[in-house]
Amino acid sequence: MLEAARRPDAAAPGVGNFGHGSVAHLMAADLAQRTATPLLHVSHAGMAPLLRELIAGRVALAVVPMAASVAEWVRQGRLRLHAIASAQRDPNFPDVPTLDEALGTSGFRQRLWVGIFLPAGVPEATWERVAAALAMAQNDPGFQRIQRSESSEPGVPMAAAQARALHAADGAHDRRLVAAIAPARPPAS
Repeated sequence: MLEAARRPDAAAPGVGNFGHGSVAHLMAADLAQRTATPLLHVSHAGMAPLLRELIAGRVALAVVPMAASVAEWVRQGRLRLHAIASAQRDPNFPDVPTLDEALGTSGFRQRLWVGIFLPAGVPEATWERVAAALAMAQNDPGFQRIQRSESSEPGVPMAAAQARALHAADGAHDRRLVAAIAPARPPAS
C-alpha cells in the first residue's frame, strides 16, 4: 500500500487515528516521514469510532495500541495486523514483522507507556515508596502473564530519575513529530 501511495498519480491513503495529536497520529506522521509517503490523516473521536471504521473497511490503515480487543479481532480475522511497533516481534503473533523488518528501517518503534505522576514538590522518599510499590506489582508473575496475553509488554520498574529521563526523551521525540504535522503559523505581527 505504501509503495502504491508514493506513485505520482496516487491519492494519499487515509490513515485513521483516535484523535488529532494522539500517539497514533504521531506514529502515522513518523511512518509518512520515514517512508516518504504522503498520508491523509483521518482523526476520529476516540478508539471505538476508529475501530468501527477500520473493521467496516472505510479506513485503509490505522495505527492502534494492541489492546486485548484488538488482538482478539486480529485472531478472529476481523482486522489484519501488518506490523508491530516494537523492537521484537510479539510472541502472540510471531509471524507478524516489526515495523523495522517490514519497512527496512531501523529504530522505528513507539513506546506506549503509562506513568504514575505525582504533584511537583513531593519528597523524593515518597516518590521512591510509590515506585517500590509499582515495581512489586509489575514484577508479579500473574500481572505479567495478563499483560503478555493482551500483547502488552510488562513495564520496567524505574526510579524517579529514570522515569524523568524517559519522559524527557520521549517528549523530545514527540515534539519533533508534532512540528512536522502542525500547520504553519503566520509570523506574529
